[in-house]
Amino acid sequence: ILKKCRDALNEGGYLYILDTFIDKQEYEISSYCLNASSLYFTCMANGNSRMYSYEEFKSYLNEANFTIEKEWNHLGISHSLLRCKLNNTPS
Repeated sequence: ILKKCRDALNEGGYLYILDTFIDKQEYEISSYCLNASSLYFTCMANGNSRMYSYEEFKSYLNEANFTIEKEWNHLGISHSLLRCKLNNTPS
């Protein structure tokens, strides 16, 4: 998905990602609840859920040739917002 976003992004554009990264939670219980929700959706509901750690997601962004330019954490209850831009050199 990130590579498709990269290919569709205009020069000078940004990719914004709003997510609930398990390692960016203000409280330990928040991380626990997110992991439990992910297990529920994977096992019981639609089988397609996945919660990512910030560090893991950052590596996926790098692989797709994105850099995190700015981030905002602890938005609302548990969200982080990332503003990403394309690296200068293609991957």
